[in-house]
Amino acid sequence: MDYPRRSIPSVSGLIAFEATARHLSFSRAAEELALTQGAVSKRVRQLEAVLGFQLLLRNTNQVCLTDIGQRYLGDAVDLLRQLHNSTEDIRASARGMEAIRIAAPTAFAIRWLMPKMIGFSHAFPNCLINIVSLSSPDDPKVVDADCLVFDGQTPWRDSYSTTLVSGSYTVVASASYTSNARSLSPRHLANSPLLGCNQTPDLWQRWFSTAGLSEPPQESARFDDLAVLIEATLVGQGVALLPDFLIADDIRTGRLRRLFPDSTFGRIEYNLAVRPSHQRASVQAFVDWLDSPACNRFSGQAVRTA
Repeated sequence: MDYPRRSIPSVSGLIAFEATARHLSFSRAAEELALTQGAVSKRVRQLEAVLGFQLLLRNTNQVCLTDIGQRYLGDAVDLLRQLHNSTEDIRASARGMEAIRIAAPTAFAIRWLMPKMIGFSHAFPNCLINIVSLSSPDDPKVVDADCLVFDGQTPWRDSYSTTLVSGSYTVVASASYTSNARSLSPRHLANSPLLGCNQTPDLWQRWFSTAGLSEPPQESARFDDLAVLIEATLVGQGVALLPDFLIADDIRTGRLRRLFPDSTFGRIEYNLAVRPSHQRASVQAFVDWLDSPACNRFSGQAVRTA
């Protein structure tokens, strides 16, 4: 296909625009890109000239996106991500390797998936694993993935899916916090700083309702990402309801303590989906590895409990 070259924006212009839009600052974008502020500004202006519309509004002390700039930013991010992914795939192929792109929630990727990847890399040295952490189920990075880890319903129609791990929520706090705790009853826990996650906004309310308290207390802090919630709990900010299989090592080492050892709450499971068009041999090898005894030995955790 013969593209009109003058209408195609430069990659350097897209990169400069994305960095400036993300920071809303030419100086911070210049620092990130190791360029001068003038060079970044020039590249954005050249991009605007090619597009024929203004992306950024500039004044002495502030940079902000125009309405059309806000719309174009999403396309620019997608284009840069696709170019990056395609380049990495080609590089892997040139080295005799095949890339597998896995999209997973950040906490799951760090605490459950990453420990298993060492063993997979040893068993399949020609497979290059690219783990993309997701901040939400509708994260646009899902589009480029071969495999998707999710909880709830799969967002991919007609995809092959299987349960990776399931478990319950447990009430935990850091060792330093529990050493100063005066009471471990649900009623007295209502006076403790409760930590929550925006992904499960009613979790504490349901837990207290199950415990017989009709008016649950307000959370003292809430976080967008489960990974951040776990870290906040580890440093002693308060009490949290966390998936038991994501904090098993912390409980085993004593960094976290169950406040109610004989009690669990609810059910949570993570599943793996594979796009029908992406069911190639390397992807199948990855799926099979997660269900293998060898994978269990590397992680120390059961891959499937459902």
